Amino acid sequence: MDGWLKALIAVACVVIIAGGAYYAIKKNTVATQRAADEKEQQVRETCALAEKNKGFAPALYQDCKDRGY
Repeated sequence: MDGWLKALIAVACVVIIAGGAYYAIKKNTVATQRAADEKEQQVRETCALAEKNKGFAPALYQDCKDRGY
C-alpha cells in the first residue's frame, strides 16, 4: 500500500477512537451529575423529615443543621 493510504487509515482510526472517547466521557459526566442531584434531593428530603421530627433523631437533625440543610 501507498504511504498516504496508510496515513489516511491511521487518521480515520484516531478520529473514530477520539469520537468514541468524547461520547463516553460526555455520557459519564451526565450520569455522574444525575446521581449527585438524586443524592442531594434525598439528603434534603431526609433533613426535612428530621426537622419535622426533631425528638426522634436529634443527631440526624443536628447533622443536617451543621451542613446547612
